[in-house]
Amino acid sequence: MSHKGMLEKWALAIEHHEARDYELAVKTIEKNDPTAKGYFNIGMIHSMFGWHGEAVTAFIRAVTKDPDLAIAWFQLSVCNFLLGEFEEAALNANECYAKMRGNPVIDYQQLGLDHKLHSCEVLYNRGICSIYDGAEEEGIEDLIWAAEAVTLDEHKAIREAIEAKGKHCTVFSVGAGNLFRPPKYKIENLPEIDYLGTSRLIHADDPEDHDTGFTGHQQLHRMLSRSVSAP
Repeated sequence: MSHKGMLEKWALAIEHHEARDYELAVKTIEKNDPTAKGYFNIGMIHSMFGWHGEAVTAFIRAVTKDPDLAIAWFQLSVCNFLLGEFEEAALNANECYAKMRGNPVIDYQQLGLDHKLHSCEVLYNRGICSIYDGAEEEGIEDLIWAAEAVTLDEHKAIREAIEAKGKHCTVFSVGAGNLFRPPKYKIENLPEIDYLGTSRLIHADDPEDHDTGFTGHQQLHRMLSRSVSAP
């Protein structure tokens, strides 16, 4: 398939998503040799319906395709958290922070995702996951570091979390419906697509109620190992 053809299929999947035909959107992505961005989109669609186990699998495939895609590590950690897998959530948040390579923010708009990933959000999420995993001292330390990196009013929840010692706090996530979208200027005669989604905090009423037995972090590292060793 030509590069333009791939872009058109990508845009078609977005159209199906906008029309709320989510199953067809996923199938369209899957049929066209998904890139890391494609798997990220699949993960985001699954997350919309609370299918966090399926979303974890998609985000694992995304970071297997592109281990440097920090935003995919971020969402993988979020889904781990919602599944009650707090140790894995903290580990994957840590991977996300490492992939940010010291940058206070990564703007994904040029890559087609209308989202800015802030290091303070990543540190905050890692801290919350650690606290839920029983490592309260380590988690509070992350929250303090996160508060020192705050630049936006919407991050006031970080300081509030310190006062609450992370108890009953939520995590930051990419907004629902926010997908990687193809560059409009590269596609001719396609309908205009509006960008959706903003940064938000998400809430799990009781993450410990989720019991899936899914070992996402172990599966991730097995997949990455196979990827490295493959000829």
